[in-house]
Amino acid sequence: MKTAKTSQWQRLFSYFAIFLGTFAGTTFGIRVILPPPEIPVVTPKLTTFAATKQNYNTIFIGSSRTYRHIIPSIFDAQLQRRGYNITSYNFGIYAMQLPETYFLLQKILAMKPTGLRYVFIDIDSVNLDIPKENRRTDRVISWHGWQQMPEIYQLIAKQNQSWWQKKQLIQLHATPFLSNIGNLGQADRLFALLAPATTKSLNPGYDTAYKEPGADGYLPLDQENDIIFTARRQEYLAKLDKYQAQVATLAAQEPTQKNRRLKPYEADIIQKLVKAVTDAGATPIFFIHPVLKQEAHLIEAHQKGYIPILLPFNQPAKFPTLYDPDKRYDWYHLNHQGAEQFTQLLADEFASYCHLSLVPCPAKNEK
Repeated sequence: MKTAKTSQWQRLFSYFAIFLGTFAGTTFGIRVILPPPEIPVVTPKLTTFAATKQNYNTIFIGSSRTYRHIIPSIFDAQLQRRGYNITSYNFGIYAMQLPETYFLLQKILAMKPTGLRYVFIDIDSVNLDIPKENRRTDRVISWHGWQQMPEIYQLIAKQNQSWWQKKQLIQLHATPFLSNIGNLGQADRLFALLAPATTKSLNPGYDTAYKEPGADGYLPLDQENDIIFTARRQEYLAKLDKYQAQVATLAAQEPTQKNRRLKPYEADIIQKLVKAVTDAGATPIFFIHPVLKQEAHLIEAHQKGYIPILLPFNQPAKFPTLYDPDKRYDWYHLNHQGAEQFTQLLADEFASYCHLSLVPCPAKNEK
């Protein structure tokens, strides 16, 4: 015999079930109706590649340094002069850390680019923190879906941090995840779809500083002409003595390469990247830009076999022109002239692997 209390709990459960069903149906409907959000730089590159993926057998993926340092037309021409058929696309994205690189790579490979043979990977920070100003952006929300969250939390679990710090990271990544599954904050985009003539730009703020990439995915910092980039350049030019001192310090430290150890969560995501590329039938090639750091953890990952091929350019003695102040835009990036030289050197290093048959490279008459 049902009691009044039992009936009350049944009603509460029914109301809750109706609420969840309505909420799920509404969010699913919004997701179906709305087109994917336009994410500066990311969306244009994904759209371009999806339409032209059959034209490329090589991609470069990584942070703003990849975006600003690698010119596919020069890379391809340099390899073709050596007798190799290489056609490449630059998938570098500004401010992209390694976890996002992995999830972006998954999107690219999900397009099934059947001719893909090489994936050049720039390993930047594996820092799982998200700057406060970016936590609710479409870009961050986009890589916090159901599929990504288990892997994000696995990385957090492997961090060498206290329980309290890990708890903070879990909460930090829960916010964009809830926004993703609940389509929170999408009212403006829905209104823009229904009444586009009365809607203002939905991408205000910092992202508007970035121009759209070129057809090959490359865009030099020299062309941005934004107050943020101009300020960085002015600071760099004002402190050239300090920059050159750091270059000298790096050159003196090169033989040791022991100041930074590989961490478990870094090894984990590196292996995930390698597996994703090899499962797609391509060859992963990791490289280090001419930065002002030893990146000894990457050398260690290579020595331990996690990174099969590593091309390090953070060696001022071996690549002095890449550290010439006139070839830099700021502390972290090359200018267009520096990018031209870096691209040629990267192509030369890769060609040497092809020549020694360390990497199977297609000849000019092959696809």
